[in-house]
Amino acid sequence: MLEIVAGKPRTYKVSSVDTITERFYEGGTTRGFLVLNLTQDLYNPNTDNMDLMICDYVDPDIVDYPGLTGKSRVEITYSGTP
Repeated sequence: MLEIVAGKPRTYKVSSVDTITERFYEGGTTRGFLVLNLTQDLYNPNTDNMDLMICDYVDPDIVDYPGLTGKSRVEITYSGTP
């Protein structure tokens, strides 16, 4: 969910990703950015969380995930600077 206009949420879905147009090589390193092409989608008040601006939101405190017991911690690792 990218924006709320006049109290109405505007939701979008990624229709394609352009990994080539805005990228270039400089000094042996790939630089630039990805282009996300979006298509406007319908807001669903039953699954989209307007307060968090997240579509298809699943509350981790009330959903039982098969195979998981108790709270599970997710850790994201990456290389380079954030």
